[in-house]
Amino acid sequence: MLPLAQPGTTLRRVQSMPVGALFDDQIWDDWELWRSRERLRTLGPYDMYDIQPEIGPRERFVLVDWLGELRDSFRLQPETLFLSAAYVDAFLSLAPLPLGCLQLLGMAAVWLAAKLTEVHPPGLADLLPLAEGAYSREQMTAMEERVLKVLSFSLTVPTPFRFAHYLMELAPLPPHPDMAAAVRQLAEALAELSLLDTGLAAAQPSAAAAAAVYLAMEMAGGCGAGLEFVESMSGLRGEELEEHVGRLAAVLCSATESRPQQGPCALAHRYLDWEARYGFGGIRRAAARAGEREERLAARRRDTAAASRSTRTAPAA
Repeated sequence: MLPLAQPGTTLRRVQSMPVGALFDDQIWDDWELWRSRERLRTLGPYDMYDIQPEIGPRERFVLVDWLGELRDSFRLQPETLFLSAAYVDAFLSLAPLPLGCLQLLGMAAVWLAAKLTEVHPPGLADLLPLAEGAYSREQMTAMEERVLKVLSFSLTVPTPFRFAHYLMELAPLPPHPDMAAAVRQLAEALAELSLLDTGLAAAQPSAAAAAAVYLAMEMAGGCGAGLEFVESMSGLRGEELEEHVGRLAAVLCSATESRPQQGPCALAHRYLDWEARYGFGGIRRAAARAGEREERLAARRRDTAAASRSTRTAPAA
């Protein structure tokens, strides 16, 4: 269990009590609307590597983590980061791109996303210096135009952050406001980390969100009813959700490791801030849960294989 924050904490301002009936209905309606929209999403990062001779998972990882640095530098909204990553993945799944233009694509994606979500989005004068003179204003505007054409101007897309928000509004969280706020913050931090992994990015956004919220509840403790709710809402089979959660736990462990002369990934900072506030042990708990999860998945695979063999060898009636 997490230690409770002191009564004077600003976390008490976070909404964590049960939502009203009308608001609850609106959240359900929004959930169903965006679930229907994500069913139209067929392309994912696994497709991109078939048409990107110079770009692989490592290059994508570096770019997405750099997008996290941009978000921190400009203090952008979380949804801006998620939309930026979605635009990058969609573009790379549809159009080949030289490696030398990958950073330019990332900047154009942030520029477009910020125009949708930010009150004061960063301009060209703010973004171009971050590339240390590698690109001109003309190249930036040309890339923005190309992204719009490749994406067919479809910029309002479902993201894990949106679905994580819905899940945390609907799921039964711990009754103490500070505990509920801690679970919310952890789930948002884990959802951001999911952007680093190609497999999680290729999954439906609602599945990645379910993995983030589920893992946050596991790590925080005291969320038994919430875990069951998230599993039922995910629309995934038990083993599918387990695999996504295990994958996210592995991303958490690797992203928070200090790299030579670099430190942890930029997208790990929100999680590290959370752990510093609520105490150590979160990563160890996630790793332990991951081991238990692998054992359960292995047992299920053995049971499935045994059932299959039994079916093949059973005498015909």
